[in-house]
Amino acid sequence: MQLEPRTSVAEWNAARNTHDMDRILAHYADDVEISSPMIKLAAGIDNGALKGKEAVASYWKKALERIPDLRFELIDVTAGVDSVALY
Repeated sequence: MQLEPRTSVAEWNAARNTHDMDRILAHYADDVEISSPMIKLAAGIDNGALKGKEAVASYWKKALERIPDLRFELIDVTAGVDSVALY
């Protein structure tokens, strides 16, 4: 399913700010791949990458435990061929 990045990311960002794991994970495919410097920093994963919904769930659970008042502010969205980058 191809969605307009700004619309789908706005809902995803709102879901992240609820800290509701089911709502957060509903935005990820089972075979999701994510790479970010924050993954390395927050989770200590050397390559800064997550593969699969289970890995993403584990990452989010750890992040929300470490920072219970974690909030995200969406500044901008850019779309690539097979990716979306959030600022």
